[in-house]
Amino acid sequence: MKEDKKMWYPLVEEFLKKDLECFVTMKEVGSAYVGKPDVLGARDIGGRWSGEVELIAVEVKPNRNSFGKILGQALGYSLLAHKCYLAVYLDDDEEFSQEEKEMANRLGVGLINIGERCCKEILSSQHHAPIETLFLNIIDTMGYNRCNFCGTFFQFKKYTAKSPKKAVEMKREFLYSAPMMDVSRKRKLLFTGRRDMDKLKLLVCPECIKALHLHKIE
Repeated sequence: MKEDKKMWYPLVEEFLKKDLECFVTMKEVGSAYVGKPDVLGARDIGGRWSGEVELIAVEVKPNRNSFGKILGQALGYSLLAHKCYLAVYLDDDEEFSQEEKEMANRLGVGLINIGERCCKEILSSQHHAPIETLFLNIIDTMGYNRCNFCGTFFQFKKYTAKSPKKAVEMKREFLYSAPMMDVSRKRKLLFTGRRDMDKLKLLVCPECIKALHLHKIE
């Protein structure tokens, strides 16, 4: 039995990319409020009709000990992701019991069987409704943001923990002026109606920058 769950992260990432068609994956990224899923993946579900993106969170475990507890841990990630999975390493002669499948199905958590060389989806996750700010913060960390004009998600940086300052500088390339400055001033404007505020900088994708003939405002 393998007890170091991190050794299975690459297999889970490969599964998210090949089987669930995620365009980006990342390990151990999350929120101080919810925790950090072992593996995260984002995939396009809007197709040609919209820019909608779905976030998938996976909790990886080396065994099925305390199954109800680890299942609840995976479910907790529904606060920041649209789909949640519990991925467990199983020997060749093992499989999830019917009771475990029913428990997972009741909570809307998907099950993934981790083998020696690949992963297999045993039960699909139900679609959850994450908290918008948590979801967007995770997507931002993964190097993507939603355009404030067209709503499409676009990549603004290659995230690396070693160069956060450079990543922020790259992000600034897509910032353009708008009527409000930050959340506190935005809320003040909503309650007071005051218009004498500084300007907020919104993220705009390259396509909208060209289509709307926007000019950079420093």
